[in-house]
Amino acid sequence: MKKLIKYTLSAILFIFLLTFIYINFFFDLNNYKNEIQSLISEKIDYNFKYEGIIKVSYTTTLNATIPNIEISDSDTREIIAKIQRLDIDIDFSDFMNDKITVNNISAHNLKYFGINIDNTIIETYSILKHGKYPSFNQRNNNHTNFIYIKGTGDINKNILDINDIDIETALVKGRAQGVINLESKITDIKIISKLKDDDVTKKNYGENYPDDLVGEVVPIIVSGKLNNPDVNVDIGLLIKKKIVEPLKDKAKEILKKTIEEKIKIELPF
Repeated sequence: MKKLIKYTLSAILFIFLLTFIYINFFFDLNNYKNEIQSLISEKIDYNFKYEGIIKVSYTTTLNATIPNIEISDSDTREIIAKIQRLDIDIDFSDFMNDKITVNNISAHNLKYFGINIDNTIIETYSILKHGKYPSFNQRNNNHTNFIYIKGTGDINKNILDINDIDIETALVKGRAQGVINLESKITDIKIISKLKDDDVTKKNYGENYPDDLVGEVVPIIVSGKLNNPDVNVDIGLLIKKKIVEPLKDKAKEILKKTIEEKIKIELPF
């Protein structure tokens, strides 16, 4: 009996090794580019394309690197995102229950079209502080340049749960959490961010750089349709604390000094 178990396990291990060797050395995914693009496009219900060589390794999980990705709307062909390189580590162990665990995902130099988070922050800040749009107007530049997006998540029955994602744009660094419904294509993501406080960033934005927000938490809500979401920057209370209230105190002090000088007495307030 022990020998039978031993031989059976050895046979299973041998078959597994042969399969692994075959997949890694004889089966080249890059020969099936059209099939891969079609399969992914069908699963995400968007047009998925890439240019270059896919690198794949198999251990207990699937590790893949995909270069030069373009994702567009299936009907309008409007581009939604471009990614220079995507590294991903996926666990399919619970695939039978319609669940995929994304152990790690890292997107480098990602352009997300339809929103410009950085410009929204600049415009919101300028309107709340000065009552007008900033001196530069880049609303036609309607995409966000993400230097990187890194983190984990789960796909469970067409719902992508973003557990903890680190992001960096030209203006901010932050962490994101939320959900994306892959079937209805609705997103609801909250980003807790802070401004990048370095000379390069300040130089890029010049007089439009929002100095009052440095060191403060800048909450950003991204919600709505994936191809055209709404972006809300919740800095109203922050602007009030950093700008409006100090201005009121300053005005009160000026008024007090003016009255004291006029009537030559010290006021009790």
